[in-house]
Amino acid sequence: MEQILVTPIRSAEFMLGKMLPTATIALVNLLTILAIGVFWFDVPFQGNFWLFLWLALLYVLSGLGLGLLVSAVSQNQRQALQLVGVTTMIGVMLGGFLFPLYSMPRLLRFAGNLFPLTYFIPISRGIITKGVGISLLWEQVAALAIYVVVILVLTARAFKSGLD
Repeated sequence: MEQILVTPIRSAEFMLGKMLPTATIALVNLLTILAIGVFWFDVPFQGNFWLFLWLALLYVLSGLGLGLLVSAVSQNQRQALQLVGVTTMIGVMLGGFLFPLYSMPRLLRFAGNLFPLTYFIPISRGIITKGVGISLLWEQVAALAIYVVVILVLTARAFKSGLD
């Protein structure tokens, strides 16, 4: 790590270098799972594939940004793994994947907004199963885009303060 830190790259370039390979793998996984669903299980894909792909990329960037933030604030690998485990578990529970959001108390719904899965579940359900466009999903798309910007700014600041 010290060898990387003495190179003349900026923190944004470092973050991009860490995110690009993982984002590529995540998108390949997403496309593989989507292909299995469509071709093996005959799940009809109703919406615009390219819109879904771009919004999935936005979701992947939000998750990677959250992971980088955890990495930047953690002091060792064990702490980072524990934080990611807890964050993932809470995100799945409060994001609407296991329990519908309308059945949760208001405080838990608000806490669920801190996780990108909360915004991507309605996007993926809307595009894949209902065939809706961005005109009906603009609130979730805007929230996810804002989330990506905020999380990457927080990550860059945490990384810079971690260098000191």
